[in-house]
Amino acid sequence: MIAPDDIKAAVSSGVLSEAQAADLTVLAQKRAGARVSASADDEPFELFRGLNDVFVTVGIGLLAFAGGLGGELVALADLGPAYQAALFASYGLLLWAMAEYFTRKRRMVLPSLMIAGLFTVCLLIAGSLVSLHISGQRVWVAEAAALGAMVGTTAFYLRFKLPFAIFLTALSILLAILAVTDVLAPLEQLQDSSLMFNLIEAPEVALILLAFGLACFAIALRFDLSDPHRMTRRSACAFWLHLLAAPAIVNTVALTLYESEGALATLALVLIILLIALIALVIDRRSLLLAAVAYIGAVMSLALDGLDGLAGGAVVFLLLGLLITTLGAGWTRLRNSLMRALPKFPGKDRLPPYVKAQT
Repeated sequence: MIAPDDIKAAVSSGVLSEAQAADLTVLAQKRAGARVSASADDEPFELFRGLNDVFVTVGIGLLAFAGGLGGELVALADLGPAYQAALFASYGLLLWAMAEYFTRKRRMVLPSLMIAGLFTVCLLIAGSLVSLHISGQRVWVAEAAALGAMVGTTAFYLRFKLPFAIFLTALSILLAILAVTDVLAPLEQLQDSSLMFNLIEAPEVALILLAFGLACFAIALRFDLSDPHRMTRRSACAFWLHLLAAPAIVNTVALTLYESEGALATLALVLIILLIALIALVIDRRSLLLAAVAYIGAVMSLALDGLDGLAGGAVVFLLLGLLITTLGAGWTRLRNSLMRALPKFPGKDRLPPYVKAQT
């Protein structure tokens, strides 16, 4: 097994490029055995590989700030939406060219995330400005922006295979659905935006969000089942999709139950949270459980309703902190016990490995 320091030294000396180093690392890990070189207590996640990633990202951020100032100058000059759209479209092309180098060639993680995010923002702004220029009024602006972002982010993902881009693509698809169906229009006057997750108060929006969350979860689970050892790009794609699926599902179900009065609704909320915790352990994804943390605190608050406000808050945060810390420390042991206790079911052998017998 090639040590990570050896690969870093090879990159520093110019023997390997960063892309070659990434490929070599994956190959070495596969040959050594699935996830042998990774911590058994950890869920693989990489944000940046070194300080150079941060350095380049700062530079890209400064370019973005300059682009924003350019947009402000064009707006102040009152040149019209066409010139503004051209400016942001040009900046989007520049970002694409930067992705060719930093994402496709050098495979730098953090700069690629920044580039993909800024590229999506440019698509949204340029799409809305083009629609405004063509129509002359604010009609179909949201639809054009969302559809343009959906097409652009899909092309970005297909070209660069960046896992974060699938997150942006899915989010753009949701925005396009919400814009085209215009289900958010009745909620514009509401001060509490969380009502969009309530199946009782806003059933149309909440059902779309719930269906979207379930679809993202299904696709993410398919990625996970195809890569149980989480060594390939598919696992990273699943991670980002789980980040979208978790709040969409948990918020819609849990917020609806939490807002409903009665002991039965509270009991159902507790059972839903327990079910989410079990699913998170089975598929070995902490993001699902993190999305339910706020509702775990809400249930604790209901249980401690008799305490003084400040004292009750302190107890809730104390218990919640202890719960999350304990889960984080004993996640692998809990998962091993749970997986051993569960009977065989379809796909169980395609989930992340677990210790099948006590040693």
